Amino acid sequence: MAVILLLAMGAYFWTVSRYPALYKKYSAGTHVSATGAITFGTVLPVTAGMPLGQRVWRTSVNWLQANEIGMTFGFFFAAAALTVLATMPRRRTGNRYVNSLLGAAVGMPLGVCANCVAPIGRGLYASGMSTESTLAAMFSSPTLNVVVLAMAFALFPLSVVGLKLATMLLMMFVFAPLVRNGRPARLRLASAPSMFRPPRRGRRR
Repeated sequence: MAVILLLAMGAYFWTVSRYPALYKKYSAGTHVSATGAITFGTVLPVTAGMPLGQRVWRTSVNWLQANEIGMTFGFFFAAAALTVLATMPRRRTGNRYVNSLLGAAVGMPLGVCANCVAPIGRGLYASGMSTESTLAAMFSSPTLNVVVLAMAFALFPLSVVGLKLATMLLMMFVFAPLVRNGRPARLRLASAPSMFRPPRRGRRR
């Protein structure tokens, strides 16, 4: 049931929202325009003449509207992924580079933005995936999905695309393993919401 729920949520989000939106930007090419300060669209107009407080809250509303679908998906997908992965006896290997490769393979098809991948990464880590797998998934999801890569090759010179890919490979296979070496195998989850905590196994008497 958890696997079916995971696949159903993913299929709906990818086919109805995320990939159609990415393809629309890809089709627009250089004609894509951002009407908001940090978003492509706006709910509330923001002008330079407004007071700072008014600009901040209006921009915040625009940001929330732009991310409402992705963050909702990320929250529920994280809970479903946590449930599914918790049933697997092994969620990491002894090789940190293989773990990074596994995380990249998980993140690439997700296609969620850097904001919306945060709860998914939290769920992956809480389920027992390694630090490097979690980070690699969070790096690859917004930057290495097929539509974003196609946009990069279509809109930018090969030198810029090569720099982007080299940076991502460095982040996934150098930075992420180094973070794993510098931190304990597991972080404390006491401050996490209960749905993101791994289940505790009681002792048998």
